[in-house]
Amino acid sequence: MAFQSGTEWSEKEIEQLREEYEEIEPGGTGALTVSDIAQKHRRSKRAVRNKAYELGITKLRYWSTEELQKLKEYYSENQKRDKMDLGQLADELGRAKSNVCRKARELGLTDNSRGFSDDWDSGKHKRYMGENWLREQYIEKRLKKKEIAEKCDVAERTIAKWLNKTGIREEKIAELGYAEKTKNSGRDTGTNKEIYQCPTCGEKIERWSSQTCGEKIERWSSQVNGDKVFCSPSCKGTYYVKNEKSSVYSDSRGGKRSDLEDKYFRSRWEANYARYLNFVGEEWEYEPKEFEFEEIKRGTRFYTPDFYLPDRGQYVEIKGWFRDKDKIKLKRFKKFYPEKFKQLVLVIKNKYKGKQAKVARELGIKNIESYAEIEDKLSAMIPGWE
Repeated sequence: MAFQSGTEWSEKEIEQLREEYEEIEPGGTGALTVSDIAQKHRRSKRAVRNKAYELGITKLRYWSTEELQKLKEYYSENQKRDKMDLGQLADELGRAKSNVCRKARELGLTDNSRGFSDDWDSGKHKRYMGENWLREQYIEKRLKKKEIAEKCDVAERTIAKWLNKTGIREEKIAELGYAEKTKNSGRDTGTNKEIYQCPTCGEKIERWSSQTCGEKIERWSSQVNGDKVFCSPSCKGTYYVKNEKSSVYSDSRGGKRSDLEDKYFRSRWEANYARYLNFVGEEWEYEPKEFEFEEIKRGTRFYTPDFYLPDRGQYVEIKGWFRDKDKIKLKRFKKFYPEKFKQLVLVIKNKYKGKQAKVARELGIKNIESYAEIEDKLSAMIPGWE
């Protein structure tokens, strides 16, 4: 029978469900059962029960003293001998199996210390299984916890618990270098490590690697730039400031560019943007004017945009990262030169997402360009692109 999974209940079905539940006695017995109603509506029993709870038409049945005594005796006699058949007990009590299990947990009757039984049967609805079988499924057949749990009709967390308790998960990591991988997520559990050293502070850095569909995947716990690996953005910036005279926030070196009339640029982003303007035939001037905030007597008193575009009458600011000082400059530029600020073009990595885009929106900058978009579309066609 095909269930109507996810289908909304019509008013007629709801009214019919109310009438049918009147025929069910407390505990799920009577002329009709939940199974009968589920088949009639072509829905799962869970869907029927959930809708009944939502409508408030279920009939609660409290446990009598005799029922509680029978439950305690059954657990006392059968649990340690591993002969539990809760389905049979549920039928005798006229209750759902889940209701019996829940009550046993409330009374503290369940024994959570039980391990795997040696005579585990291969059929479903068996809660405990042999350690050797579990090792075969997880390591040799390489099934995931969810798939093993479905075979055993238990929760996935139960399988995870026993994989850890028996040491089988560690065995798989030792053999394959990982325990489980989520498909297409790029996330690996477990490690194959290589150790590197930060050129600034000398701290050790780890790299994880694994094989996925024959392709080697690498994950770094660090900042990588070319053949250099740094332990943090701070060490990365410090290295380039000391050794290559660059800005900490430009992710590149400052210097003169021979292909741009030997002009000095503070970062590769600025140099590349100048190349982009040349490519599209736009006239530009680099750092042409310094704006002074005359009313400000302390702190940030001047602001110099990176470019001026004469044909458009616009200033351009390139920002790989916003420092507090940068935010102050732009806020004061907006306050003291509002008309110029309206024409300001801000170039950041991505104009739709990220911290820079959020700051740009907070500052009220309307003209934003994505550096990444320019790089993706045109860098291969622009000579000298860094």
